[in-house]
Amino acid sequence: DAQLDLLGAELFRDRDELRGRLECLSRLVLRRETGMFDQLTETRVEQSFNERVFSEFFDYKTLLSDGRGLFHLLPKHRHTQSGRTDDFALGYFGAGADIIRATVELKSPGTNLDAPQGGGYGPVSPVEQAFRASAGSAASWVVVSNFDEIRLYHADDPSRANVIKLSDVTTVETARRALALLDRRSLL
Repeated sequence: DAQLDLLGAELFRDRDELRGRLECLSRLVLRRETGMFDQLTETRVEQSFNERVFSEFFDYKTLLSDGRGLFHLLPKHRHTQSGRTDDFALGYFGAGADIIRATVELKSPGTNLDAPQGGGYGPVSPVEQAFRASAGSAASWVVVSNFDEIRLYHADDPSRANVIKLSDVTTVETARRALALLDRRSLL
């Protein structure tokens, strides 16, 4: 934790920029507090979450972020080894050969990320699903989220995760810690 705090303080010094990024998360918390998330499924929240949280807060460029061609967030990436599709991949895309650094699995708001999902997934938890999807990929990281809790796993170790609760990211200091884990400059 101390190392993350040091990294966050070093990389993210501009308090005004951090306050601007926090505005994005405050909208997410407001939607949650009003009960809107209780009514929405993963697919209803996913694109806004990707565009706002990962693009605005964590600074990943999406397909249409700028005109230079290179972007960092590729939705619905199909892994050739496992044949499975994740919700999105993080890396370097649009410049020829894609480089995948992380695969991301999103689940409906409030989903327990460790509990078996049932239905078409059977006794597989969202964490297990994410690791199965990324099997055989070159990704170093696996990210699993229920739109509040975001877990960052090393691709070789599903037993340990760094955890961020977006609803707890309300100050410059907590923003720095979250960014030290998941910001484009840190993770990629």
